[in-house]
Amino acid sequence: MLVATGLGLREWVYYTRDREQFMERLNELLQGHAAYPVEIEIYDDPDWENWDYIRGQCGDEEVS
Repeated sequence: MLVATGLGLREWVYYTRDREQFMERLNELLQGHAAYPVEIEIYDDPDWENWDYIRGQCGDEEVS
């Protein structure tokens, strides 16, 4: 998981093998809670390019 903040926003980026299972589990955990102001966007990134980019911005070496 990666948390990015800035410009009044906070983004949580999760990598998961099974997005349907992830969403089912997230919904289970939120049952009984009031609605949160959350937007969920799903992207394919099978090579973890976004993760490598962020690590590069932090001065870490790229993951191979």
